[in-house]
Amino acid sequence: MSRFCDSPNAIWGANLNMDADGNIESITDGQTVLMGYCFLLEKQGTPRPDNILLD
Repeated sequence: MSRFCDSPNAIWGANLNMDADGNIESITDGQTVLMGYCFLLEKQGTPRPDNILLD
C-alpha cells in the first residue's frame, strides 16, 4: 500500500460551520486544508509531495 493517496482529491468552495443561532463559527477552504496538511507533513518529517496542483 502506498503511503500517499493515489487518487485525485479536489476542494471547491468553503465549508461554513455554524452554531445553533446561525452564526459562523469557522470557515474551512482549500487553502486552510493545504496549510494544515503541509504543517502536519513537516511535523512528522515527511517531504511535501511534488504532485499538489493549485488552480
